[in-house]
Amino acid sequence: MDKNEKVAMSHIADYCAYYSITNEALNDSEIFNSILSHKKTMDELIDGYSEMGQLNSEICNDFKGSEDEVLLHLQIM
Repeated sequence: MDKNEKVAMSHIADYCAYYSITNEALNDSEIFNSILSHKKTMDELIDGYSEMGQLNSEICNDFKGSEDEVLLHLQIM
């Protein structure tokens, strides 16, 4: 399976989780067409959450030293 197929499979899993449906439900053309009509919005959400995950990790790393310093201060008291 190439990279594009892996991404597509991941997105399908995300769509199913978001809409609370099974992969088998995608065989229903009405459900499938409904998902396709919202594909752009879902792709934007997925991309946004992916970007925010990276940003959140960076923010956590930036404040790790401050958090450690506070915990050390609390242990001394």
